[in-house]
Amino acid sequence: MKKQTIAIMICTVLFLIITAGCSEKTPPLPKVMAGKTLIPVKQSSYCWGKLGCADYGGPKSVLKGQQPTVVAPESNIKVSFNYKEEPSNIKVTQSQDEKPVDIPLKDGYFQAPKQPGIYYYGIFAYWRSDDGKHSHGDTSSDFVIEVQ
Repeated sequence: MKKQTIAIMICTVLFLIITAGCSEKTPPLPKVMAGKTLIPVKQSSYCWGKLGCADYGGPKSVLKGQQPTVVAPESNIKVSFNYKEEPSNIKVTQSQDEKPVDIPLKDGYFQAPKQPGIYYYGIFAYWRSDDGKHSHGDTSSDFVIEVQ
């Protein structure tokens, strides 16, 4: 009886150890808001722990068929992550027909363009060790807005 109890306890501990590392099914996605409007984002390329790495195309291919979220000109757009630790760095790029342009974030916000049109965005988030030498993971996501 003691051997059976010990075997069950060992199996339970091993199961918990194995499944603990598999609890994340996707990398963290940012929450993107324009005022009170939630802007949908789609997962793009990432390297994330036991999930490994995946490489997707640019925002236009990832977002093919997705309707843009309508925002007012010069709306404040907030990018945030609801994850146990904040990313070490967040980068935002914007594109229309030309090459992507870096968009500066200030306290997690950036401003939508003044000119009407459809704009594609990529968000790149990186988690690094305190000394910056080791990656804890990175993820990118995309969204599209229409300024009207």
